[in-house]
Amino acid sequence: MTQLAKDEWSTAFPDAYLGDLYDALERNLGDDGIKGRAIADIRPPGEAYEFMFTYQGTILYGKVNLLLPDSRIVLVVSAHLPRKGDTL
Repeated sequence: MTQLAKDEWSTAFPDAYLGDLYDALERNLGDDGIKGRAIADIRPPGEAYEFMFTYQGTILYGKVNLLLPDSRIVLVVSAHLPRKGDTL
């Protein structure tokens, strides 16, 4: 998880633990109905996606990067309240 993602999460939910973020991401990303889109040219190199997810009824923006070469490490890049509306 990037420091930015930690800071964003802590700002949005000061009483929540980072483990709550991981749980919310796992639950939301496991939902077949989640919608997102691929992001090109991310650093470090990887297969990156942005999406909207929820935590305690609040809509959030998330971005993850599946790091290359084998996409087995998932880097949480962003997790914050939407800045441009609640849809991508």
